[in-house]
Amino acid sequence: MKFTFYCEIYKVRIYVYFGAVDDKMHKFMRPFRVHGYTSQEFEELCSHCAGSTSRFGRNLAIWMPELPTKPKHYGTLAHEIAHVVSHIFDLCDIQQTNDNDEPFAYLTSWITQRIYEKILTVKS
Repeated sequence: MKFTFYCEIYKVRIYVYFGAVDDKMHKFMRPFRVHGYTSQEFEELCSHCAGSTSRFGRNLAIWMPELPTKPKHYGTLAHEIAHVVSHIFDLCDIQQTNDNDEPFAYLTSWITQRIYEKILTVKS
C-alpha cells in the first residue's frame, strides 16, 4: 500500500509505503534514499528495520514492511510519525519546548489520522 498527502499549513508532502523491500518500494523511495547507498545497500539497511523515515527537501516518507496489525506495529508507526513531525519542525525552524508542545501533539495527531483513514479503507 502506498499513498501521499499534503500538509498545507507546513507546505510538506508526506509519502507512506507499507510493503516489502522490492522494486516497487525502491521506485517509490528512490528520491528519499540516503545518498551514497546503492540499491543493494539500501535494501540491506531496510531489512534490519521495523520502519524508517526519510526527508528529501519538503517531502517526507514513512516506510514499514507491512500494514500495522499488532500493537508493536502501531508503536513503530507512532515512532516514525514522531520523526516526521520533528523533520517538519526542523524545516520550519519551530522549536519545541515544554511550554510549546501543543503544535507537536496537534501535528502528530493530524498525520496519524490521515494514515489511519487510509489503512482503514484497506481493512474494511
